[in-house]
Amino acid sequence: MTSSNVQYGRAATRVKVTRNPQALILIFALTAMPAATALHPKRPAVTTSCHAAYYLEDIAKNAQALISKAIDSAEKATAKAAKFLAVTSTETGAKALTAKLLAVSLLTSAGEVLNSVQTKAAVINAGTIAAAQLEGQILAVAELSATEIESTNFFTTANAYTDSTNLQAKPKLTPNRHGTCKKADGTDEDHTGSHAQNEQGTNKLVLIGLKARDVPPPAADGELTLCAAAGTDGQKYGAYNGCSSGANTVLALKGGRIFDKATITLTRKTAAGDSKYSESSEAPAIPNKKTIAAAAAIAKLEDAAATINGLSTSLDLKTLLTATRLKEQLAKAIDGETAKCADATKTKVDNLLKEVIGENGDEIKNTVGKSVDELTPPKAAVGGDGGRKLSQITSPQEIADATTYYAVRRFIKEQEEKKKDQASPSCPTNAEKPAEGPKKTADECKKHTNEKTCKDEKGCDIDDKKPEGERC
Repeated sequence: MTSSNVQYGRAATRVKVTRNPQALILIFALTAMPAATALHPKRPAVTTSCHAAYYLEDIAKNAQALISKAIDSAEKATAKAAKFLAVTSTETGAKALTAKLLAVSLLTSAGEVLNSVQTKAAVINAGTIAAAQLEGQILAVAELSATEIESTNFFTTANAYTDSTNLQAKPKLTPNRHGTCKKADGTDEDHTGSHAQNEQGTNKLVLIGLKARDVPPPAADGELTLCAAAGTDGQKYGAYNGCSSGANTVLALKGGRIFDKATITLTRKTAAGDSKYSESSEAPAIPNKKTIAAAAAIAKLEDAAATINGLSTSLDLKTLLTATRLKEQLAKAIDGETAKCADATKTKVDNLLKEVIGENGDEIKNTVGKSVDELTPPKAAVGGDGGRKLSQITSPQEIADATTYYAVRRFIKEQEEKKKDQASPSCPTNAEKPAEGPKKTADECKKHTNEKTCKDEKGCDIDDKKPEGERC
């Protein structure tokens, strides 16, 4: 079945962190943004068993989407962290440290999300199964709701009956030939109308079940009634050949539906801390109270969903840097462990944030985030033509390859510089200083399109951050 009117959101980001050492404490506070995954779908009011089945199926689907979304957010945070680690090997000083702290914080946040999913997985699966099982019951209800007893032919009241002539009540099923709750084209039956609005702080499940039909009062031609007429034996009961009051010549059983619709409304006041849904007030009905008790697993699923939604990793640092929780942490970092983000301390916090993200937050798009956006790994690192920017690479293996490449190149460069330092006198005089050739201009060096010829020409250096063929 097709889910209806369920929307999901995700924010994309770029990052800026100032070189101000004070601002580095901001990176430790990477917290999570609530995800937009809604467990309960936005649907019109439930008035049929098919509507109820669609609603329950949406809950089951959304529960699984919740896990997928959480894992997806953790994967994106991990990929972003790996890219920041690559930046740490191409930058120095505050920018390198900032990138490293961002990477650690993102990995921590991603780990919290994955740990939460793992911890809540059993509850989510149980709730998903409960919703699916209730859906199955309601789909059966949809097919059985039209079950009826067929009307019989008239028979003479004075006959002596034998095993072959005794009157029988014949049940009649009318299954949907297109499939349960389906139209001829295989899509769901329509569920239209304005979205039903639940009371604030209340979750609601509406199930459309079955209960035994209340038999109509006995009357000539009343459904599910044995009645008489002044006709002849063997005539078929019908609209123009029915029973009449006071007749006694022939009898017939007037058929009709045997079930009535049972609307079962379950509520859970989350604002009041209810741990489970209310019990069914329909007794006896199908699904029965014991079966409906499975909704308790859906209540636990709702709680688990709220927990995971609250942990889903965000990459939007501007939002994170202005969060209330972060401001309270900044207050303690600035004025001590008992400080609150109020009065004079609040002014200090606001000034620090303004310095980091600017008056309206636009400055956050530069520096470290810009380094990630502009870094172009060579083909030696990620293959291809060496023209893809790090921000465009999505393969975890290629991101890891780029990070490894820059880390190794950084190590080699540091080792070479260390050897040069060891080979040179600690305090050479002007007379002792080796003669160095003039530094070449960019135009003189750019003719070299590979590293070997670039290194062979004195005065030219390799810039790993530039695209392939333009690094000299």
